[in-house]
Amino acid sequence: MSNDYLISLAEELKKTREENNISIDQIFTKTRIDRKYINAIEDGNFSIMPDVYIRAFIKEYAKAIGLDPSEVLEKFESAKEGKKFEKDDQEIKTEPIKKEDKIKKTISSAIEEDERSEVQEASFQKNNLILYIAGAIVILILIFFITKLFLEDEPNQIITEKPFEEILEERNTSAGESDNQVSADLSSSDEVPKIEQKTQTSSVPVENTVGIDQVPVIEGQLNLTIIGNDKSWMRVVSDNTDNVEFIIDKGIVKNVIAKEKFYLHIGNSGGIKLLLNNKDILFSGSPGKVRKIFVTEDGIEYLRRTPDLNAKKESDQGGPGLPE
Repeated sequence: MSNDYLISLAEELKKTREENNISIDQIFTKTRIDRKYINAIEDGNFSIMPDVYIRAFIKEYAKAIGLDPSEVLEKFESAKEGKKFEKDDQEIKTEPIKKEDKIKKTISSAIEEDERSEVQEASFQKNNLILYIAGAIVILILIFFITKLFLEDEPNQIITEKPFEEILEERNTSAGESDNQVSADLSSSDEVPKIEQKTQTSSVPVENTVGIDQVPVIEGQLNLTIIGNDKSWMRVVSDNTDNVEFIIDKGIVKNVIAKEKFYLHIGNSGGIKLLLNNKDILFSGSPGKVRKIFVTEDGIEYLRRTPDLNAKKESDQGGPGLPE
């Protein structure tokens, strides 16, 4: 698109800018036209600019250096077509910028820059505030869950554990004594314990649980037998004072002693069976489902929430704590 007429026009534009002491950076600040396009206009290299923007760039440039944009555009169109200009056309009307106007423009540009900086700073501070608030909320949520998981429900229990094979051996050596004990239990199991809300009991004797030996029952004492059918995490609390956490697996039997009641937190409630004083209390559990219960001489009470227990926690064989 470059020709002698366009080069002549470009030289006149550049000369006007220099006479008015206007820098390319000032034009860029005022018009936001890329500096390479401003240099191209003053070099007469209009071909590097997109056709859709070229007239707009020339118009804004003319305003910035104090020329009549309409006359400059007419001059550009004629030069682009390679036409020879009349005398009146060759001299572009200029409106010399007074010194006061230059000062005003400089001050105006500085004010605009300051306003833009203030807006950007305010936006930056607002974004930072939002990030701080979001971070604080996340930290509070983490603290809540950590407190819930690790600081609540940490009671303690004393438990005796016997491997399944040892129980079978003891049963064989004391078969006569065990049979007499079973008969006594069967004769005294006519009375069905009272059932509390959401509880159930049964007078099924331990003889019906194949391979499980009875434990001696002392008057005024509750003996809870936990039989493992599958791996399960457990926490057991006796009389709200003693507590232990452990893992029970298939073939493992644990005996727990209390005076009034037990609290059980069971990770895999389908993996255990419960006997109270050698009688099946028909505990209802599901594989993989967590259950929390109270066990008393009256039966089972199923809980929805972890009770407030003040027991000191001990770990049986280094077992990790149960999840809430």
